[in-house]
Amino acid sequence: MKFLKTSLPLLLGLLLALGATGCQSLFSGGDPAETADEGYYEEDVYDDTTLALDAEYGGYDTADEAPGFGDPTFAEMFGEAEDALDEVAEDPTVQAAENDPLAAVHFVRVIWGQLEANPELEEATDWHGTISIDRGYLVVMRQIKFEHATDWIVRPRPSPLVVELYSTTRPHFDGLVLKIIDNEPDSDQPNDLRIQLGPADFSVPVADLVDYEHLETVDALGNELLVQSLACTPTPNGWLAGIWVERHQHRGIFRGAFMNRVGQLEGFLRGHWGVDQGGLRLLFGKYIDREGLFRGILVGTWDPHPVSGAANAPASGTMEGLWYGRDGEATGEFGGTYRKGFRRGGFFCGHWEAYP
Repeated sequence: MKFLKTSLPLLLGLLLALGATGCQSLFSGGDPAETADEGYYEEDVYDDTTLALDAEYGGYDTADEAPGFGDPTFAEMFGEAEDALDEVAEDPTVQAAENDPLAAVHFVRVIWGQLEANPELEEATDWHGTISIDRGYLVVMRQIKFEHATDWIVRPRPSPLVVELYSTTRPHFDGLVLKIIDNEPDSDQPNDLRIQLGPADFSVPVADLVDYEHLETVDALGNELLVQSLACTPTPNGWLAGIWVERHQHRGIFRGAFMNRVGQLEGFLRGHWGVDQGGLRLLFGKYIDREGLFRGILVGTWDPHPVSGAANAPASGTMEGLWYGRDGEATGEFGGTYRKGFRRGGFFCGHWEAYP
C-alpha cells in the first residue's frame, strides 16, 4: 500500500496538498435467467454522488445504519457465499498440516465468467475442469453463486490436490474461495496452482500467492478469469468486491461487501468517487457490519490505467486507502482494481487488512 498509517486529519491534509499541485496519484451468479440487475441502477443508487468530495469524511457520518443500509438489494447482490462443506477440511492430516508453523497457508479467490455482467449475452459457457496443486492440500472454503442445477464440485474429491467441478455461466459469473496448505514451502520441487476450467488455462507458483492478483480475458465472448490471493497473517484480512459505476464523467459510486479471508460476509460498504476541486482523484465510503453497526469510513484515491489504443478498451484502474474508526484513527487499509461501467455494470475487487 502507498498509504501510511496516520490520523484522518493528517491524511486529508496530505491529499489536499497533493491536489493543489495537480498530483494524480461481483456478484450475481451464473443463472442464465438472472437479468434483474437492471433494477439495481435506479436513480436512488446514485444518491451518494450528491455528497461532496471536499467535505469531511466525504459527507458520511459515523452513525449506525439499518442492515444493508436499509436497502434489500445489498443482501441480494452481495449476500454470503455458500459454505462448500469440503470433506478435505475435516481430515486430521490436513488440520495438522495447517497448524504446522513451518507450513505456508494461502487463501485464493477464483472467479470466472462475465465479471462486468452482460445481460445481452445469449451463449452459455461450459467451465467443466479442474483446479489443482502439486504438493500439500487444496481445501474449498466457499462456493460463489453456484446454482445446484448447473454448478457443483465432484464428490468425493479424487485427491486433496485436485478439485474437479462443473459450472455453466452466461450473463454473470461463478467462483470459489480456496485455501492452499503447502507443508513443504522450502522444497526445491515445483508447486504450481493450475486452473484448467473451460476456456481458461492458467498456472502460477504457489509461492507467488502473496497479495497476488491476475485478471485475463479467456475467450471471444469476453469471459474472464480473476485470481486473487491473501497470505495467512496474524491480523485479520480479507476480500472486497462489488460494483463500480460512473454517473457523470469522472464521478460515480461503488457498492459492495467486506468478506473475511475464508469468504464469509463481514459487512457492506457504499461510497462515491470522483475528482475534487483541486484535481485529486478521491474516494470515500462507509463500512457497516451485517447488523448495520458502524465499522469505518473509507478514505482513499483511485488511479486509472493508461488508455490503450483499442477503441473499446475498458476504463479500469486501481484504488487504495485507509478506513477510520469513530475516534478518527486508522484501523486498516485496503486496495484493489476497478473497471467502471457507465450507469450500470462495472466492478471492483480487492483486499483489506486490519491494523493490530
